[in-house]
Amino acid sequence: MPFGCRPILNLLRTLIAMNTYFARASFLILATAASAQALCQAPLLPGTMTEVPFASTASPTGELLRSYTDMIYGRGDTPGITFYVHFTSEVWRQTDGTLSFVYLLEHMSSGAEPIQRFSVGGYSNFSGFSVSVEQGGSPAEGVPASSASRTASGKTVSFDYGAGTLFGPIVPNQSSRYVTVYTDAIYYAGNGTVSILGDGVTAGNVFVPTSIPPSVPEPASMAALGLGAVALLRRRKKG
Repeated sequence: MPFGCRPILNLLRTLIAMNTYFARASFLILATAASAQALCQAPLLPGTMTEVPFASTASPTGELLRSYTDMIYGRGDTPGITFYVHFTSEVWRQTDGTLSFVYLLEHMSSGAEPIQRFSVGGYSNFSGFSVSVEQGGSPAEGVPASSASRTASGKTVSFDYGAGTLFGPIVPNQSSRYVTVYTDAIYYAGNGTVSILGDGVTAGNVFVPTSIPPSVPEPASMAALGLGAVALLRRRKKG
């Protein structure tokens, strides 16, 4: 972790331990100050857990390549209770050509249980890639993540919003703040999955890194496309 992150995180731990109204107010002030610092990311190795530092900007940085929002619904862990979630998945290209993956969760249903964790992985996943995490300042009313973890295999990255933490879980009609997973990947796929409420609900169409480059037409196929285009132009001229 960059040196500039460590003193702030240590102070935040002290404030959390105080568990007072003043500590909560001070945390918000420090979080704002931390956002003004230079970019501060926490490395996340397989089998480890870390705090999720605040980003230096309110919004994701880089070039937005793809964005997709899906409505996810299910019964979760409480029998008879259905919940709805908007889950946004984005992929951004950084200035060095590597990709970062941005996620945002909105708890849309009323009466459903709070969300304490979501996990991203799937067929294509984070295994084999260098990973670091941070969270942004938007939306301002969003619930910050208390920690992030990664499975021992390195495949899955999870963000925690557990009860008993400073900000607590994501209750109905609340959202998370956007979280970013920085990687050294240069390719991405849309076949990842997100798991919400433990194993309660899993849905696809999530952007994740992959080592497989996007497929391109073979030279013979390209030639066929070219011939087809020429034939089309000839028919148009005759018409």
